[in-house]
Amino acid sequence: MKNTQNNITELDKDAATKALASIQTTQQETIEHSRPPMWLSAITGLSYGAIVAGYGLMRHENQWALMMIIGGAVFAFSVAIYLYRCHLLGVKPVILPRSNASKRLNIYSAIFFAVIIVVSRELTLFTDINVIPWVCGLMCGGMLVWLQRKYPTGEVVNVESTNE
Repeated sequence: MKNTQNNITELDKDAATKALASIQTTQQETIEHSRPPMWLSAITGLSYGAIVAGYGLMRHENQWALMMIIGGAVFAFSVAIYLYRCHLLGVKPVILPRSNASKRLNIYSAIFFAVIIVVSRELTLFTDINVIPWVCGLMCGGMLVWLQRKYPTGEVVNVESTNE
């Protein structure tokens, strides 16, 4: 009877290993399908960078406010395209993170973006160097593109790379 139980246990271990491998494969496929195309990531990043740069350069009401408005409209349109693309592919994007690692990623990203936006505005006001908002806008846009490419689902998933 002990041998039978050990055999069943070994079969259960094999089935569990296969099930975990299947889940990991499904996660990888979901990540690959939900990753936006590079052109859409670039448009999203550039429009977000335009919002940051426009805010840093804005004095009263001038053309930089128009740059923020246009950047915001393009940003919203590109996010709508991404969500519609996910809908067509049958992938439901997660708005709120589920795991603690994903929550930390979102909190750190929000802090990074907030600090860069405030630094962009304040340094430009105090130093009158108009290059700072452009650099900060490129930093924010680049960070957004990197986050979209690295974590397209918004979830931190441990991925084991294979050398095949």
